[in-house]
Amino acid sequence: MNVGDALILGIVQGLTEFLPVSSSGHLVLGHHLLGMQEPDVFFDVVLHVGTLAAVFLFYRRELLGLCRAALSFLGRPLPDPAHPLAAERRLLLYIFVATAPTGLIGVLFKDTFEAAFGSLVAVGAMLWTTAALLVTTRFTFRRAGTLTWRRALALGVVQGLAILPGLSRSGSTISAAMLGGVSAEEAMRFSFLMSIPAILGAVTLKAADADFAALSPAPFAVGLFVSAVVGYLALVVLARAVKSGRLYLFSFWCGAAGALALYLALVG
Repeated sequence: MNVGDALILGIVQGLTEFLPVSSSGHLVLGHHLLGMQEPDVFFDVVLHVGTLAAVFLFYRRELLGLCRAALSFLGRPLPDPAHPLAAERRLLLYIFVATAPTGLIGVLFKDTFEAAFGSLVAVGAMLWTTAALLVTTRFTFRRAGTLTWRRALALGVVQGLAILPGLSRSGSTISAAMLGGVSAEEAMRFSFLMSIPAILGAVTLKAADADFAALSPAPFAVGLFVSAVVGYLALVVLARAVKSGRLYLFSFWCGAAGALALYLALVG
């Protein structure tokens, strides 16, 4: 792994991790078209740490509120449901509710998900599924509902299924939340806040198998920095698309990528 490779992989990770186009689906396409290989385990951990840092920075106020909410559980119950901490407590509980099915699905269907990475047909079908979900946001972005524990549970299931290559985690969870009546901006916020435990869990599992002596400092630093910066910029772009009701525009990319995957499966 050299600095040039680290730079390219950092850019790709930062863009595809957050934009609703499926990083896993594009990894499979890249492997078949360009012979791209998945980065080694340790560098993959580095890239995910970088994109996690982008989420922490982008949602720093919300995360501070969640920390206050967690500490408040150690004190007395809040007497007033309208207290600002009450909303933060609810959000924290919703994240826990969503994390449970995500983890359960990841464990129970691990072999199925891994097998799907070898199927271009599966990747193409999931990219088209992502495209279809994104199209629905054109008609749902004006809804103004809020989260409930049932909606949080359903979104946790969607996030678990998004382990499938081609099914964008951000695209599917934001679209599903908006279909369920949640406002566009709250849908995006919850999508990324609930992703933090899932990504941390995946990174922890990968780190257990990583060779921490396998990477020199320069590629490490470049990959970490670039994935964080590009990831933050991708979040800015995504937030503007969500707020303006233009999230559906990413469906054209996913539809084309899905068609390419199915074509490669047909001729390959």
